[in-house]
Amino acid sequence: MKKKVYLAGAVTSDFNYKEKFAQAEFELELLGFNVLNPVKIPYKELSYNNYFPICYGLIEISRYVVIIDYSKGVQRELDYIDFINKSRDSLCKIKKYGLQEFIEKVKDGDIICE
Repeated sequence: MKKKVYLAGAVTSDFNYKEKFAQAEFELELLGFNVLNPVKIPYKELSYNNYFPICYGLIEISRYVVIIDYSKGVQRELDYIDFINKSRDSLCKIKKYGLQEFIEKVKDGDIICE
């Protein structure tokens, strides 16, 4: 089974967020990962605060969180990861990486998709 990767990045403060998330999703799928892209959630129908519980659920089922860029929302997601990782043993902790760092680790064989 492919490992799940959650994409984190600025949305409300970035006019080009759709393109950035789509490009990151494309690159990670080419590497063999199952990408959970929160931009595909119909968030326009949700308030900012109502959007986060959905993202948190996606984060909880992910093995990795790949950060495209930073924002207040991304920091909120990272704080949530730190919180849930406290109750997980070391093998089940969610790992956090910047996008380019993650891609390099996969290409170097440090991370595998299955």
